[in-house]
Parts: sequence; C-alpha cells; structure tokens
Amino acid sequence: FGVSGRPWSREDGRRFSKADAEQAEDFASYRRETVALYDAGIAYADEVIGRILEGLEADRGRSNTVVVVTSDHGEEFWDHLDLELELDLHAFWSVDSFGVGHGHTLFPELIRVPLIISGRGVRPGIEAAQVRLIDVAPTILRLAGLSLDDHAFAGVPIALSGARSKSRPRPAMSETA
Repeated sequence: FGVSGRPWSREDGRRFSKADAEQAEDFASYRRETVALYDAGIAYADEVIGRILEGLEADRGRSNTVVVVTSDHGEEFWDHLDLELELDLHAFWSVDSFGVGHGHTLFPELIRVPLIISGRGVRPGIEAAQVRLIDVAPTILRLAGLSLDDHAFAGVPIALSGARSKSRPRPAMSETA
C-alpha cells in the first residue's frame, strides 16, 4: 500500500516513471514492492516447476523426459532511469514511462534470459558460449532423436554433451520499438 493507505495503482506506476520519479516521497516503497511482486512471481514459477519435476520422478517419467525452461524477456526496474531520461527514450513507449518494464530498451537485464535444459542426453553444466532462443527448437528435436533435415530453422542445436562448440559465435538479434 502507498503512503495514502490505498493499494498501488497503474497510475502510480506512470507517475513514478516520469522525470521526477526519484524525488517522489513514496517512490522507494513503490519500487521495493514492485520488485518484490516480480520476485514472488519467479518464486512461484520455481515452485511449480519443482512440483512438475517431482511428479515426473514419482511416475518414473523423468528418465525419458527433457525439460526446457526459458523466457522471452526480462524486466527492468528503474535500473537505467537517468540514462533513459537523458536519451529521452520515452518517445518510443506509449505510456510515457521511463526505466521500468520491457520492450522499450535492449539493456542486458531485458535480453539475457534463463535457459535451462535438463534430461536424457543433457550433460549437467553451464554453457559458456552464446546461446540464442532460436536454437531451442532444433535442440529439442535433436534431443528427441528427430532429423532436422525436414525442417527449416534459423537456429542450430545447442551442444549439450559437455563438449565445447567449435563453431564460430553466431549473431544474436534483439529488437524493440
């Protein structure tokens, strides 16, 4: 709840995203609560994924299952507010907001997303090479033992055997309005 004792509203979000946002008396509270809600969403997704995996284990289905967890974008919580104000980036976003949300900039917290692949044929580890979301579909087909010959993919399968990929780094594209 805000300083006024009423729940935060979408209008508060717009108000705190304008040039005087950091000067607002209750901005710090609004920011903390916004980030806490986002973190709670992540914790809930983690809990649900855990339940799915436990169910697979109980049904002995885990040994023949590949689980893929990813996201299409991250979120920004006023991480670059000063820079966005300086560059007048609100011109590209319809709600006159700065520094919060997604789709308006290409800062790393917006375009670097989780990609977790676990299951048969996947060696545990962290891939240091760049991986792109367009590589996920051909990777899943390869893990399923299907041929990629009949499909036209812009992406390529990710090396999940633990062996380092010897291919050259491939461009990863991101776009915004």
